[in-house]
Amino acid sequence: MATQVQFRRGTTAQTSLFTGAAGEIVVDSTLHTISVQDGVTQGGTYLARQIDLTTGLSNAASNTANVSLVTTAAFNKANAANSLAQSAFDSANTTFSEIEQDFIEISGIDDTQNNNIILASNLAQAAYNTANSALASSNSSSISANISYIMGVDISQNTSISSTLILAQAAFDRANTIPSANSTVAGGSF
Repeated sequence: MATQVQFRRGTTAQTSLFTGAAGEIVVDSTLHTISVQDGVTQGGTYLARQIDLTTGLSNAASNTANVSLVTTAAFNKANAANSLAQSAFDSANTTFSEIEQDFIEISGIDDTQNNNIILASNLAQAAYNTANSALASSNSSSISANISYIMGVDISQNTSISSTLILAQAAFDRANTIPSANSTVAGGSF
């Protein structure tokens, strides 16, 4: 090798600021690689070293394996969740079917029976309304008539009771009007 060829060279900081002619090669003395210039891009385009390729491929293979493991784990979890959801759905569906069947068996009525139930309900309502009307009518009678009927007293007994009540009231009133010990009455004082 008698002919020596040297290319432009510089540190990574220097190379990153340089824009060389199209096809020009610049050696990065910090990274120990070269940058191919295109006449436009500042710093050019770096070429990968063999170690970079080996490490990159190794990392890619490792990442692929990791992604595969993570994907498989996620799939297994999703599949387990799907199985649980399916099981819950099946259980709920079975319960619904059993309840629906029980309801049909309990009710077990056809349209004729349903109409009879409605008719019976209407008759019960009419009976209730009649009883309620009778009660309202009896409540509208005079209280003294109801007392006479319940107590079994006739008009003359009612008159006697009223007279006794008047006499009792008069006695009460008289008792409340007795003068006190310091009061003066006709003929002297107490």
